[in-house]
Amino acid sequence: MKKFLIIIQIFLLFAGCTEKDEGITKYTIQDYRLFIKDNRIIEKNYLYNDTVKARTKYYFTHTQVKVVSYGQDTTIQESYILYNIGKNGYAESSIEYPESIMVVGLDSVYTERRHYTYNSLNQLIKVECEHYHPNNGSMSTLFTYTYDGENISGCSSYYPYSNCHSHITYELSYIPSKIDILNFTNGILGKTNTKLVKHILKELSGDCDPHSPTTIEYDITYTLDDQGYVIQSSESTKDVGDVRYPTGNTYVTINNYDIRFLD
Repeated sequence: MKKFLIIIQIFLLFAGCTEKDEGITKYTIQDYRLFIKDNRIIEKNYLYNDTVKARTKYYFTHTQVKVVSYGQDTTIQESYILYNIGKNGYAESSIEYPESIMVVGLDSVYTERRHYTYNSLNQLIKVECEHYHPNNGSMSTLFTYTYDGENISGCSSYYPYSNCHSHITYELSYIPSKIDILNFTNGILGKTNTKLVKHILKELSGDCDPHSPTTIEYDITYTLDDQGYVIQSSESTKDVGDVRYPTGNTYVTINNYDIRFLD
């Protein structure tokens, strides 16, 4: 009998080692209400059980755009970004308040004082921040963008004093983008995509967290209303937790959009 139990234990051990755990699918649902004017988002509300839990409002003028964020108490301003509009009609610089300042040795990097560079098609190609040290001032690159025709195809990040870099590749669908649902620029930082993104590939390189994956992929599908506006998006990705303990789970985030148009 004892020998039989040992054989059973050995069988279960090998069975456990060879069986592939496919994991489960976990869903997160997020509800938003978007107010649209002149084909731009002017207010974005995050809802929970039909109650506004966070709000972002956009105030557009010919010379400035102010983007204000509110938290749990939607009557109290938590932060805001002030964009200065250039001759091309898009922001040439911005400051976010309260500011985030990185101090390294004698250098100060003002990560929220940003400057924007465009190509001849008014597409954003570079984002820089102000960098000061005792002798002079300069700029530090934060992001660079590449394009495939009228659409963003890639974005690379270069955080100051960090050896961890990321590159994001965007694969476009055939579905027209009627409003900037992914909020790349919302009409503030150059021309937006003409097509919706269906696949995102994020790749990390350099001295990043060794416990994090170096490649993350997202698949995005959309539900449209009768006029072709996105009323729901579904973003799916495999487990991107600690690479030492993969679960095999799939995570799906469903975003519901209640779109309201203003005259």
